[in-house]
Amino acid sequence: MSLCLQDKASFLNNFLIPVSKVTNSAVLNIQPKQISTLIATSDNTIILNAIYSLSEEVTPTQLNIPDLSKLTRILSIINQDSITLELDNNSLSYKSADMRFKYHLFENGIISVPKLSMEKLNEVKMDGAFNLQYADLLSLIKGSTIASDTNKIYLSFKDGTVHGELTDKARPNVDSYGLKI
Repeated sequence: MSLCLQDKASFLNNFLIPVSKVTNSAVLNIQPKQISTLIATSDNTIILNAIYSLSEEVTPTQLNIPDLSKLTRILSIINQDSITLELDNNSLSYKSADMRFKYHLFENGIISVPKLSMEKLNEVKMDGAFNLQYADLLSLIKGSTIASDTNKIYLSFKDGTVHGELTDKARPNVDSYGLKI
């Protein structure tokens, strides 16, 4: 089976690299027009459902990626914008006139997937929604050096704006950092 990635840079920067920041191994579910994954940190404090749209239909399958960072490095070496990966039973491979590689996958069931139903979560009624801009996310990350004693963010909605504050309100004397997001 072949998996064609029309924009390798987009796949890496908008899907694979962000997923690898949460965990280093993942099960990628390949559907006819998309690749998705449901992952979590080892302590389940962060759960991520990532979806990448494909331009061509492919046969549904699962890829058990043991090392996302390694796969990212391998794909970034390829000098073409559009690449076609060959999927075998236990490997991904690539061949061109300039280079070739074979990356081995884990068997099904080795990598654990969070026990979370996205269908049930999508049915939950939400009272509000907001978009977090990338620049605001970077500001929060930079501000985390000030509020280094916590790993919590408190969101508040007031007068039509959303504010994020890095602090821990359950503990006394904790440094904090907040901004309008």
